[in-house]
Amino acid sequence: MHRLNGHGAIGRLPELTADRPAFQFSSNVDLPQSKGGNMWGTFKMERENGQTFDVTLPVSQPSGFVSADRLSPSSPSTPPPP
Repeated sequence: MHRLNGHGAIGRLPELTADRPAFQFSSNVDLPQSKGGNMWGTFKMERENGQTFDVTLPVSQPSGFVSADRLSPSSPSTPPPP
């Protein structure tokens, strides 16, 4: 299992407001095995008054999973056609 701890989401500190009530981002992860994996965790949030609370992220499978043995040798980031 690989644990990631850091400040911010992808290097940013989003501020949720009435005009911007949501923040969405995507990321990637290298998995050491070809059978996939699961992701889960928490985000620590802080209110304007300094009070903090945790938001739990449920277990999910990464989308767009491509096993390493299906990658094209000429273009390592692009899977070959089916």
